[in-house]
Amino acid sequence: MAKILIVDDDPDIRPLMRLTLAKLGHQPTLAASGTEGLRLAESEPFDLMVLDLMMPDIDGYEVMRRLRSNPATKDLPIIVLTARTQAADYDSAIESGADGYLSKPFDPDVLHRRIGELLKRSEARRSAGAQAGAPALNGRVTVVLGLRGGVGSTTCAVTLAGTLLRQGSRVCLVDLSPSGGHVGLQLRLAAGPTWRNLPTSPDTTAVAQTLVRHDSGLVVLAAPSQPVRQGLSADTFRAALESLQIFFTQVVVDAAPVLDGATEVAVAAADQIVVVCTPEIGAVHSTIGTLQTLGSLRAANAQVVVVLNQVTADASLPLSTIEKALGGPPDLVVPYDRQQMLALAHGTPLIFSQPGALLPSAVSQFFTQVREPA
Repeated sequence: MAKILIVDDDPDIRPLMRLTLAKLGHQPTLAASGTEGLRLAESEPFDLMVLDLMMPDIDGYEVMRRLRSNPATKDLPIIVLTARTQAADYDSAIESGADGYLSKPFDPDVLHRRIGELLKRSEARRSAGAQAGAPALNGRVTVVLGLRGGVGSTTCAVTLAGTLLRQGSRVCLVDLSPSGGHVGLQLRLAAGPTWRNLPTSPDTTAVAQTLVRHDSGLVVLAAPSQPVRQGLSADTFRAALESLQIFFTQVVVDAAPVLDGATEVAVAAADQIVVVCTPEIGAVHSTIGTLQTLGSLRAANAQVVVVLNQVTADASLPLSTIEKALGGPPDLVVPYDRQQMLALAHGTPLIFSQPGALLPSAVSQFFTQVREPA
C-alpha cells in the first residue's frame, strides 16, 4: 500500500480518484489546490503524487518546479493527470519534473500500472542511493527482433513504442539498423543527429544531444538515413543504453537485422524480447533459429514474445503449420491491415493517426493486458 497525494481542483475527479486508489489498496489524500498540495507534500511524506496541471492558484507546472527544488521532495514520483493532450503540454510537464503523463478521462488499469511502475522505480532509486552514488537504471528495455527482411519488425517497434507513449510512459525508440534509418523513414523525421554522432564513450549529455523528438512526443535515437559499413559498436551502445535507462521509463530497441555487437548488448539487457515473423517458410525458419540463439544471449529474466505479423492479405503458410514448426502457437497474431501501407506512404504510423485500426489495436491490446513487469 502506498500513500498517494491527489492534487486536483475538480470536485468530481477527487472523490473518483480516492475511490479508485482505495480499491487498489492505496491510501489516498486529497488536495483541492496547488497551494494545499504543496503544503501537504512538504509537511508529511508521500510515496507518490497525482497532479492536475490547470488549477486557479498555482498550476501544476509551478507545483512540480517547487517540489523538485526542495531537497525533501525532489525525488517524489509525480504522475500528471490532465485534460491537456497536446505534445507541447507533455514536453512542458516532463521538463517541469513529471515522471508520468496520463490524459483525462483516465483508464484505472493504466493508472494502476503506471503507479506500480513508478513505485518500483522509486524503490530502485533509493536502493541505488546506498551504492556508490550511481544513478539507478530504471528504464525497462524491450527489443524487437526480425532477423529476416520484410517481416515488419520496425512497424511493430514503432507501434509498441507509440502504445507505451499513449499509456503515459517516457519512451525512447532506438533504431540500430546499419542499412538505413527505417524508424526515421516511418516517422518522417527531419534530418538530424543519429547514433553516428555519438562519441566512443558517450556520457548522458552526449546521448541527450543525439536524441530527436517526433511530433507525437516520442523520442528517437535514430539510425543514419544511408547505409553504413559498420553498425553501432557494442561498447558505445552499452554506454548509451545506460543513459537512456536513466532518462526514460521504457526503451524500445528496433534491433539490427543481424546479431551485431549492439544488438547483442540490447538482447542481454532486455526485459522483453519480441521476435517478429511472417507466415512464410523463410521467416518461420529464421524465427526458429533466432529462438535457439536467444537461449545463449538473453538475460535470464527476459520474456520472449513471438509475434506473427501478417504483412499481406494472403498467408503462404497456414497457422497450423506455423504452430507445428514453432512447437506452439505464436503469442500474438497481428492481422493484415490495408491501412498500414497508406500510413507508411504518408509518414503517419497508425498508432498515432488511427489507433483504433486493426494493426495498432492488436498490438496495443496485447501489450497492455499481458506484457507488464512481474
